[in-house]
Amino acid sequence: MKDPFENIIYPTNPRNEIVIGMPDTEYRSADGLSPSGLKKAVEDLGGFGEPKGSAARLRSYLAGDIENKRSKALGLGTLAHRLILESDEFIVINDERRKEMEASRLARKRDQLFADYSARKFMCNFAEAKAFKADNNRTPDESEQKVLIKSRIERELAADSGLNKNSKEMLDLSETALVLDDSYSDHKTVIGMKDALDYAPMNYEAREVLADIDQKEKRVEVSIFCVVDITVAPGVTIPVQMKGRPDLVLKGDTLHDYKTCRSIHIEDFSKESIKRGYFFSMAIYLEMLRQLATKVPKDLCELYSLPDKRKAVLLAQETTAPFEAYPYEIPNAHLVAGWHCADMALKDVCKRYLADRKGEKDAWKTCIDPVLLDPLFPASISYMIQELAGTEPKGGADE
Repeated sequence: MKDPFENIIYPTNPRNEIVIGMPDTEYRSADGLSPSGLKKAVEDLGGFGEPKGSAARLRSYLAGDIENKRSKALGLGTLAHRLILESDEFIVINDERRKEMEASRLARKRDQLFADYSARKFMCNFAEAKAFKADNNRTPDESEQKVLIKSRIERELAADSGLNKNSKEMLDLSETALVLDDSYSDHKTVIGMKDALDYAPMNYEAREVLADIDQKEKRVEVSIFCVVDITVAPGVTIPVQMKGRPDLVLKGDTLHDYKTCRSIHIEDFSKESIKRGYFFSMAIYLEMLRQLATKVPKDLCELYSLPDKRKAVLLAQETTAPFEAYPYEIPNAHLVAGWHCADMALKDVCKRYLADRKGEKDAWKTCIDPVLLDPLFPASISYMIQELAGTEPKGGADE
């Protein structure tokens, strides 16, 4: 059985680098522990609708036993991310263009089907051929076959599923630009979000952040790889291969990440950012960049201002009209807490990894207390528990 932590703890091929333009599939398959992966090991950062985090859960995640769920909200966020941060060009497919593309697709398919059917012997099991033979008591001649073939083709086209994202016309467009179909609600939403960021007066501060994107260098979705040294005991340091993909790595002392949200209100977004562990991820990114400053060439340090990175800003945008956006700075205390949380989780994982290698059977065990805690039962059940335990109920259930 393959070790889930192979090339992560004590990596045999350590990577300390910054990569621009790495395809998403290549990044995801690369060795390394990402902030989103490490969240699986943190008790209170398991994610919405997921069990509490634990070292054992992280181990199962790395082994491929836990599927990384992608919610509808995450899908919308990814689409908005592509349009707003990555795409120089995008094409909107509206009703008029859709009709033109559909007509082109049907004409192409009609010609292809006619060529295919005409190049082989007429198939007698065609419904049209069977009907002709029944009516005329003979097989059709060449000119009649062409008529029947055209009839069959039209029948096939009538049952055609229509233009979709896998159609040749769509695929050809997507090679040069991001294609957005306004018949899809998510696509229509991100078009509105893009327009609001570009033109809405209230979003001028968010526009100032986006204006700093260096289109030539494409410092968007920069893939960073860094071996982080984790001290598990005095004099004992374990190297761990980490990886991450912050959204915007610009010059200066600030790291940026673009996030979609339901509400831009400071209380709502603050709660969401803490619940989703944004402070945790950004703290890890900053620590990786800080350690990379001592491990990569000087020109790369200057290009990304690595030694200066100490602040983190979340560029938040609502996914409903008016699509308001605002850059929120994460308090330094949150970043300190985030890295402390990550460091503690990494230490715990490393210690368990060493214990596992020594053959300790409880190395990945989450709980060792055999007795359940008393949960907050309803008053009537709490009264019953106290009575069965032989204690005098205080107040008791409602009579």
